[in-house]
Amino acid sequence: MEGRLTPGQVSDWATPWHTEEAGDIQDDLVWDAIEGLVVADMLVAPGQHLYGPLDFQAWPADFDARRKAGD
Repeated sequence: MEGRLTPGQVSDWATPWHTEEAGDIQDDLVWDAIEGLVVADMLVAPGQHLYGPLDFQAWPADFDARRKAGD
């Protein structure tokens, strides 16, 4: 998240958690985070990612804020 992983590496890490075989993730907030990470490498045009460094930096803060709000 601090420039250590590529969007593809993030997506590759999250993908196994996003399958039926991965088990039941009961926490909706965690599930939402996994869903976001799975598409971390999504392209909107050749060589242009949907999400950029600012998105990656904002995600942990958004997750923490939602957790604290009881979301």
